[in-house]
Amino acid sequence: MSQPDYSGGLSLAEAQALVGDREIHRMSSNENPVGTSQAAVDAMVAAAQGISIYPPRTDAHLRSQIADLHNVDAAHVYTGLAGCEVIELAYRALTAAGDNFIVCPPTFGLYYLMAKRYDLTLKEVPLLPDTFALDIDGILAAIDDKTRFVIVINPNNPSGTYTTDTEYKALLDRLPEHVIVMADEVYFQFVSAPDYPATTDLIRNGANIIRIQSFAKAYGMAGLRLGYGIAPPQIAEQMRGLMRPFHVNSIALQGASAALGDTAFVAKTVASNEMGKDYLYGALDAIDVRYWKTEANFIMVECPVSSAEMTDRLLHKGVMVRDPKDAVIPNCIRVTVGTQVQNEAFVAALTVILGELKGN
Repeated sequence: MSQPDYSGGLSLAEAQALVGDREIHRMSSNENPVGTSQAAVDAMVAAAQGISIYPPRTDAHLRSQIADLHNVDAAHVYTGLAGCEVIELAYRALTAAGDNFIVCPPTFGLYYLMAKRYDLTLKEVPLLPDTFALDIDGILAAIDDKTRFVIVINPNNPSGTYTTDTEYKALLDRLPEHVIVMADEVYFQFVSAPDYPATTDLIRNGANIIRIQSFAKAYGMAGLRLGYGIAPPQIAEQMRGLMRPFHVNSIALQGASAALGDTAFVAKTVASNEMGKDYLYGALDAIDVRYWKTEANFIMVECPVSSAEMTDRLLHKGVMVRDPKDAVIPNCIRVTVGTQVQNEAFVAALTVILGELKGN
């Protein structure tokens, strides 16, 4: 089993303790280098003035905004404390001990934690080598009457590759009715591919899909810990039934509401990401480093040494990247597309390290 890590990586303070008093570029957690919408910040500051008062008992207003954004009814929507809780609510509501689900490594480590927490069997069907496309026949062969979910991360984390509309529908058309596709799409705003699947349209038309979204990435609100899911109404209702009163705080409600309205900020974020990707592609090509073109805000890069060694070497040159700790990609790191300064610092550090390795 590949057992990718889900520890969250080093904090800046922890990294600073390891490398001493030097500038560190944090490119390890796919945070938004543009920052956060000023409209959202202003709304949260205003909300903070009233935190002596309980928030609304429900998230009805925010769900209505999310529904309008995705052209669904509010009955399709539920919220949670970050995308992680949105995912976990599905496990709480829809699985029982002894059930199983399918992941496709290299993948997001949270799902391995869900297997342990809910006493589930996790079945691995690796993505196809090099392309990191879904192995649809392999997934279908792994399904049995105890299979509850097939996890499709799209764009995939950590590879940045994506599943096309044709591939998605080929999987859906052959799935048994008792299996739900968990469509983890927290990076969807960064996608430019014209054949990216419209999963919300599929849900609206009756597909058995739970679409996972987050305010952490394109909205630049990772510290807020808020996410949402879009699902068939009967499934979304089950999730909402698990919520305690006041489950989203006042600051998060107001900040998320303002962020949804600031489409210019999201557009600025996406444009910045596209420029950063173009720079990194060219720079990595120039130093003859293999990478995979991405539909997200990070790039997976192949290294001549283990991912652990490269991550450590880069840290000691002031650049934090992510070691996926996934046996499927033992020599690959994941680097966030950052500001131009950050991107240049990463390329410079990597270039020096490659020179050092060749000199050994």
